[in-house]
Amino acid sequence: LDILVGRLGILRDRRAGRIEFFHLWYQEFLAARHIVQSGLDERTVQRFLGMPSFAGVLPYVAGLLSSERSCALLTQVEIRDPFTFCRAIAETVLDDEQRARLLDRVVSHGSDMAPQMPVRIELGPALACTGNASIPLLLLALSDGSRSDYERRSCLEALALMDAGAPFDSALLRELEVAETGLQWHVIEHIGRRRIEAARGLLTQYRSHPDPIVAADAHWALAELGDAVLDVPDAVLSAVLDCLSVE
Repeated sequence: LDILVGRLGILRDRRAGRIEFFHLWYQEFLAARHIVQSGLDERTVQRFLGMPSFAGVLPYVAGLLSSERSCALLTQVEIRDPFTFCRAIAETVLDDEQRARLLDRVVSHGSDMAPQMPVRIELGPALACTGNASIPLLLLALSDGSRSDYERRSCLEALALMDAGAPFDSALLRELEVAETGLQWHVIEHIGRRRIEAARGLLTQYRSHPDPIVAADAHWALAELGDAVLDVPDAVLSAVLDCLSVE
């Protein structure tokens, strides 16, 4: 016990002789190991992992189970925390079809929760936790016009956080031409951040876009590309300030 407390730092001694794990991760891993080794039936495992107090155990259970059992579990268990669920996806060996099905579960969950779950705070970063194996599927979802604006923005924000590279740049250029206004705001923002030179022509046109947010974003993105900052029309500035005051 002295070694675990003093040297390894796995446990810590609290006042009144109380011993506890230094970090909850240790406890969650041991709980997951017990669940996997106890031979509990699938329904009982799902019931345990659906409880809020057991939410953090899910990624460890997924990593310890066989790929087949883990995929079956993630298909059925309730999503309480998108981050935890996406970490569990990352711990599971999946084929593209299985991964796509689970990613759809996360995206649908986020869409059902909107607007209680802001896309940049929750769903986008959560999807990024699924790992680089998800990049091709997120690119496909981003270009899927049948998906909601919220779902496509979630995929966009996830890809921005991942090592998506040139395929993401190409997707942004494509969406710059075809995306509807709500998504276009975010596309232009990421084009500016990534300084995608090939977008200069369209951005120049968008400076006079009828939507003031698109126009203002285009001015900003061109400045990021090194263009001289031009005078932004008063009408554009006024409309942007009105939008910010509503937010």
